[in-house]
Amino acid sequence: MKYKHTQIGYLMLVVTLAVAVLFAWAYITASAEPPSVDSGTNLLVTAVMVLIILILASFTSLQVIVDEKYLRIRFGWGVFKKKFLLDDIASAKTVKNHWYYGWGIRGWLWPEAPQQNNSCIPHSSSRHLCLKKFLSYLDSSQIFLNKSDAKLRTNCTTYFVAEPRMWIYNISGFDAVEIKMKNGKLYRVGTDEPEKLEQVILQSIK
Repeated sequence: MKYKHTQIGYLMLVVTLAVAVLFAWAYITASAEPPSVDSGTNLLVTAVMVLIILILASFTSLQVIVDEKYLRIRFGWGVFKKKFLLDDIASAKTVKNHWYYGWGIRGWLWPEAPQQNNSCIPHSSSRHLCLKKFLSYLDSSQIFLNKSDAKLRTNCTTYFVAEPRMWIYNISGFDAVEIKMKNGKLYRVGTDEPEKLEQVILQSIK
């Protein structure tokens, strides 16, 4: 094993404990009331509360492992996990996530800086467009002048909307390592050791 590190999400840990205390208080309060005839509903509510706590607890830590063959990530006790074949990784670099990316597991639809592609955007300019502006740009009559261009719009819109621009896995902070796969897909793995993880990955894919 080349690398193994576990990051603790202290904020999520506090949130999980707070929710657990709140649910425990609600359960104790409800238990003190006269027995309800609708015991099935009470059982369902209890099961939902336990499930919520288990899900929250799953995101209190993120373990990253790099071995001889894979880059592995695991949230909590392993309910949510993923692995990347090192031979499929083209590059890795340290990055800073924006605050609005949030935490957890997410597919991010909007590109940070869409690349110019004349086959996708006819009459393209040098502007960088977010998804909303991009679609507005495509709807402009200045761009699509005939029916054949409409097909290009459909293909390009599908490219931006049908699949996430990248997948993000993190639990705390804004530091991450972005890995680009040989098939073009992007993933960001949150870590409090970004430089070290980057170097380990780069050395492993040489």
